[in-house]
Amino acid sequence: MPKACWLLALVWVVLGNGSVAQAQGTVAPGVSGKALAAPVNKDCPVNSSAPNAAETELNQRHFGQAESLFRELLKKSPDSDAAHEAVVRALIEQDKVTDAAKEAESWAAAAPSSSMAMVAVGEARLRQGDPRSALAQYQKAMHADPCNARAYFEFAELGGLEGFHATAKRLIEKAYTVHPTDNDIQVAWIATRPRKERLAQWADYAEHSAQISDEDRANLKRFLQKQSLDHASDCRAAANSPLVAAVPIVPVMDGPTRFVAWGLDVQFNGQRRRLQIDTGASGITISRVAADGMGIQGQNASSMGGHWR
Repeated sequence: MPKACWLLALVWVVLGNGSVAQAQGTVAPGVSGKALAAPVNKDCPVNSSAPNAAETELNQRHFGQAESLFRELLKKSPDSDAAHEAVVRALIEQDKVTDAAKEAESWAAAAPSSSMAMVAVGEARLRQGDPRSALAQYQKAMHADPCNARAYFEFAELGGLEGFHATAKRLIEKAYTVHPTDNDIQVAWIATRPRKERLAQWADYAEHSAQISDEDRANLKRFLQKQSLDHASDCRAAANSPLVAAVPIVPVMDGPTRFVAWGLDVQFNGQRRRLQIDTGASGITISRVAADGMGIQGQNASSMGGHWR
């Protein structure tokens, strides 16, 4: 699916008597690590409209069909910011990045005050490998329209890539409050929920949502079946855990004299191993030989690659 992971539930936000939600300012760090100013506070109308046919095609990853439908919508409603931004996304998902950038830049030049045009430019620049410029566009979009849920969502996506997960979570929650039926935003919001709620929402989504392809629906159900075999709650620090912990870092050597990296000594099933520290890694990677030697059994199959230099 576009952007976010495909796991989500079909959920609707409940906002009292329901007409507005509060979109408050957020300070988020930039790519350089420097904090960015927050958009102003504003009461925002809640968009709870169901996805249209074009949006459903995009959500189901039928990107060519989605592009065609959105262009038809633009012929009927040339001022539709949502349709215009979705065309840019559909182009990006088809790897037509140059076309997407031209579309976004042309739109932004014709409508320099359009918050959604700024979002589209940011999406194209991020795909072109310029996250700093993308971040600036998302920030401009939030200031131009503090009720632009896609701007909050895109900002959060980039914040997550930078490792600012708490900020990203707050922005996703803000985006979901404003536009709970945007599929990408729903997916990202569900990912922030506690495990029990998250799995329940995904199970509901797998059964009832029209915003998922048959292939992804089958994959989701297989994933949920495997998750039912694992622990039933999120991992949390124990109440008596120390507030401060010192973890000794040890050298990883290639032979007796050649230093390679820093590492940590850990135990799996009572057996000691030294793991190399990789600040960009999202998990722990061990070799098949090491896993077999420590009695670790696999549950899922995947592949990974890279280049040695």
